[in-house]
Amino acid sequence: MIPCPECNALGHKVLESRYQPKLKAKRRRCVCKACGFRFTTQEKVWTGEHLSVVPAEPAPLSTAARLDQIEARLEALIAAKVRVSTQSAPEPTAVSVPIERLGLRTVRAYNTLKRAGVHTVAQLLSLTPADLLRIKRFGVTSLTDVVMALEQLGLELPRERESA
Repeated sequence: MIPCPECNALGHKVLESRYQPKLKAKRRRCVCKACGFRFTTQEKVWTGEHLSVVPAEPAPLSTAARLDQIEARLEALIAAKVRVSTQSAPEPTAVSVPIERLGLRTVRAYNTLKRAGVHTVAQLLSLTPADLLRIKRFGVTSLTDVVMALEQLGLELPRERESA
């Protein structure tokens, strides 16, 4: 039996079954008994012929050979990491990062910030949580979304407004 693509439960009910002569297969429309998700399966008759040849497994390596192999891989990974870290480009500053790059979970938070004229992370960091909650249609869920996105970047909103 095929598991549900949504919840991986094994029980489903077949709603409709139809033979497709061109494909020589059966198409079945199903509904998961656990979550109610609807999905389609396609079944082909297998005649017993092998579809692909499985390569033989290589001979097992001795413990010493396996350790040598692991050490060589580790040295290669360390060398690659050193090359990447010495050649990496400088990180963009918060001033130039647009809020699109925050990866906000909700579209409402993004749209509300744009409507309020907040286009960069620097502009966002100049606002306190109280300032954000005063924006029309910007609620606690949107605030939580913004705070979580900033935490992933290692940033946080100021507790109170800086006096200039």
